[in-house]
Amino acid sequence: LADAGVAIVIGKENESALQSVIDQDRHASEFIATLDSSLSQYVGLHPAESSFRLKLVGSPQDSNTAADITALITKYGSNVKIVGIFDDSGCAEDPEGLDHEELMRLV
Repeated sequence: LADAGVAIVIGKENESALQSVIDQDRHASEFIATLDSSLSQYVGLHPAESSFRLKLVGSPQDSNTAADITALITKYGSNVKIVGIFDDSGCAEDPEGLDHEELMRLV
């Protein structure tokens, strides 16, 4: 599915069923566990085994977003492509995925 162009948006702006599940708890470890089960249930994707793309709503300086970025990169490595980060001050996008080292520098 990820190769077919599926991107999942994580953040306050998205009202999908996946988002509702994820917003219930913002602790990074529980975020990852929820993401694993939600991707499997709603999208049929197993992130530890498959590449997937995400867009995040929030700044890397925001503690929740920073924890999410760190947890995503630590758990999934090159399987996760963070293709966009958006907040009220601007955005960063790359369809190939934002550079993980640069994201980690920013958090």
